[in-house]
Amino acid sequence: MADETAFGAKRTAASLLAYRNTPRFKKPFMKSTTKSLLVLAAMLLIASAQPIATPAAEELPLPKELRDAEQRTWQQAPPATEADEAKPAEPTEPPADAPQPPAAEEPKPEKEQARRAWDWLKRVTGASSGDTPGKFERNHPTIKTAFRDAVAPAAHSVVQVQCNGKRRAMGTVVDSGGFVLTKASQLTGKLACRDAEGRQWDATVVGTLAEHDLAMLKIDTTELSAAAWDEGETPPVGSWLATPGAEATPLSIGVVSTASRSVFKSSALLGVVLEQTDDGPEVTQVLPDSGAEKAEVKQGDRIVKIDDQQVESREQLIAHIRGLRPGHQVKLTVQRGDEQLELTATLGKRPEMPQLDLGAFQNRLGGRLSRRRTDFPSVFQHDTVLRPDQCGGPVLDLDGKAVGVNIARAGRVASYAIPASVVVPLLDDLKSGKYAPAVQPEVAEQLDDLKAKIARLKKQLTEAKSAAGVHGPS
Repeated sequence: MADETAFGAKRTAASLLAYRNTPRFKKPFMKSTTKSLLVLAAMLLIASAQPIATPAAEELPLPKELRDAEQRTWQQAPPATEADEAKPAEPTEPPADAPQPPAAEEPKPEKEQARRAWDWLKRVTGASSGDTPGKFERNHPTIKTAFRDAVAPAAHSVVQVQCNGKRRAMGTVVDSGGFVLTKASQLTGKLACRDAEGRQWDATVVGTLAEHDLAMLKIDTTELSAAAWDEGETPPVGSWLATPGAEATPLSIGVVSTASRSVFKSSALLGVVLEQTDDGPEVTQVLPDSGAEKAEVKQGDRIVKIDDQQVESREQLIAHIRGLRPGHQVKLTVQRGDEQLELTATLGKRPEMPQLDLGAFQNRLGGRLSRRRTDFPSVFQHDTVLRPDQCGGPVLDLDGKAVGVNIARAGRVASYAIPASVVVPLLDDLKSGKYAPAVQPEVAEQLDDLKAKIARLKKQLTEAKSAAGVHGPS
């Protein structure tokens, strides 16, 4: 846990120092500007327990705003009393031949920095000696309160999605007519939606998109507000995000870790070995029974274009293919001698190497991961810590706009969100019934239970026949 905190804090601290004075960052701090910013910055320094930028181990590297605040704190200190001014006499020098006391062990620089930061934080915020630095970790209520204004606009645009009376996901209200978007793979049994005020409505699924793991629910109410979307580009890496819930403060906060990308369980494979030449990537080998062989790509072919995009390098071609899924068809333009050919190849599946079960390992370190956490055509990653049942709701920027929908807890410090620019164009089709499911989750659950009972009965019948010495059909 300490490594996780240090990793996230160092990255967040670097982001904070670069981003802190932009209007988007300062907005949620308007009502408690100075103290909230000081608390947040000091929390980052303490959580890292390492020098973030170390001009000297004995000097705490604080931003100018924080140094000014510290100076004001000392200036406001009460004047010294007569007792304070009574100084003990200066100790006399010991004789030269007196035994020297053992040298005190110097504290480690990272521990000394954490101690100095904590002392400074107590002076500025008024924290008591009984408090601990944990009180000022990023997801402690003390810190999340600073983001309350950012999530306030979404209070009536977020619901809990319940399955058989238990919360299984969060939902994003996308239409005031009662349409709610959520994570499809979390749904099972009888569905209901519950808002921040405790009101509850039965829900039915009117559309699903397995590709994105999204489901559209319909509830009978017009009292909820649609989320306000920002369909522009994904926020830059390092931008602050807040995930709203049923409370006035966010469920969790974090920063963007990577830009939008595809996340697939298995990488695609064209089936060629390439060599970079002055004229572009050239095929030196075609793997047997691969998509390239079936498309009649030949040794010596130079790949000029893929999907109508000019190919300049071997690396560019490989990156393009790895961003696609197995089974995807690609259009290749190849130069074979003096002839230019148009070929269509179906990508295969890249062989998987034996490796550690990292998912199970991370479950033990950072909590449960989402059951469906791969195979997304477009997601951006952020380091917000969410539980699987907290996915499906919106993730907001500091203006309170929904920049995406949280779709998976993927790792110890990794959550995925589908960008708003991908989600919004899908909404009308999901609401219209174009992607209506074959059966409702409640019926599907009943069918699964029935199948399980039939399987148990067949097993019991087989065991009974075996015990009676009966073989084959009766």
